[in-house]
Amino acid sequence: MVHSFYAGMGGFIFEVDVSSADGGLLFIPGSQRLTLSARGVAFLAKCGHLPNIEEDDIADKSKADGLAKFLVCLQAGWMLVQVIARVALGLPVTLLEVNILGHVLCALVIYILWWHKPRLVHESTKLEGDWIGPLCAYMYMSSQISGWSSTHAGILRRTWIDPELSTLAFFTPRPQGEADNTKTEKHPIDTGEPLHTTSQGSIGISGQTCDAISTSIPESESGLHSSYFGPRPRPSSPTESFIFSGTSEQAQNPSTMQLNRWRLAADAVQMYSTIRQRCAAKGHIAVKNDICDWFEPMTEELLTRSAKNWPGEDLLRGTRGLVMGMVLWFASMAYGGVHIAAWNDYFPSNVEAWMWRSSSIYITASGFLWLLINLLAHESKSIDAYWDKVLALRAHWSSYLILGSLCSICGAAYIFARIFLVVEAFISIRQLPVAAYTTPDWTQIIPHL
Repeated sequence: MVHSFYAGMGGFIFEVDVSSADGGLLFIPGSQRLTLSARGVAFLAKCGHLPNIEEDDIADKSKADGLAKFLVCLQAGWMLVQVIARVALGLPVTLLEVNILGHVLCALVIYILWWHKPRLVHESTKLEGDWIGPLCAYMYMSSQISGWSSTHAGILRRTWIDPELSTLAFFTPRPQGEADNTKTEKHPIDTGEPLHTTSQGSIGISGQTCDAISTSIPESESGLHSSYFGPRPRPSSPTESFIFSGTSEQAQNPSTMQLNRWRLAADAVQMYSTIRQRCAAKGHIAVKNDICDWFEPMTEELLTRSAKNWPGEDLLRGTRGLVMGMVLWFASMAYGGVHIAAWNDYFPSNVEAWMWRSSSIYITASGFLWLLINLLAHESKSIDAYWDKVLALRAHWSSYLILGSLCSICGAAYIFARIFLVVEAFISIRQLPVAAYTTPDWTQIIPHL
């Protein structure tokens, strides 16, 4: 658990410079420190390069032991003890104490869950070895830090970063003499003419952007001799099956640095079977005198500039994100429930009393409603698919009118309820019963801060 927390908070890094690349070739702009994400660490483990670091070494980096955490929990728990004592003796509990109690309970739960988590690791573990160049190049290409801004169709069409790998395909020559049952035309690098699909499984090519791929092909006098990355073939029209065209100028006109990166990434694909399993076979194509199979690689967020406090949506969706949503909304229900417990507490006015009760009920009911929606989406694929369709802006306009109105009204009411509970906890101090200043006698003999 300690190692998992350490990895997830950015404990492992690549320090990339000219000397870290194979043959001294620069393959990433500038000298950078790249942090492995949670997916990146899992990917590295599958490749057999997860570093061996002792738990004591992580603790030494953290400088926060169990005793310090225990004292914090003890101090926060003292508030809980005082509230229980006041209720047992029939003394009033102020609204401010109720509000603080909700935050204390959250803090105790967080400390229990994070008991084995290192704290503020200032110096991460640098990964070293001959394998750094190929794997770092591939992981960099798979991550958003290698890409460029575009408009993402999902999550209400927000700005998205397309990784470099999303515009590339992996090409590998077939062994000499391997039989092929389909007729495949030559690549226009040889003929200079655009080609079209001749049978299922072969690829039609337009010759307009083939220079980029031709510059990245490792070859010998007898033809191709290794696999390589190049611009991804994409559908051009119903009659013309595919064209060699990336989605950006960078993919169509690669720089020397990009070509170095593509070659190193191709080496990584050939070296590690776990990467080859992440590539989906799409077809084959004739390049020069050889027939190449081409594959579409899967992209994941493997490297980042720095560790994030909240993981990406792709990670949450990949780790049962609906269950995570249920947990978070249950926490909202618990927060509202603590304030409902002060139903018969002392209030300066009757209006404030009912506003407090209404706000507490609304927060609890909202949490229950969204928890129920997440539960239904988890059990029903059709509901989950509908919500994905809404986020991708592919639903009917009436869905956005209804959902937009409900979410706007309910969201504004939720924000108001949360703010009111905090504000009322402070302004209620202006008028308190005399018994609120009474302290249980036995709490005075226990040492505490």
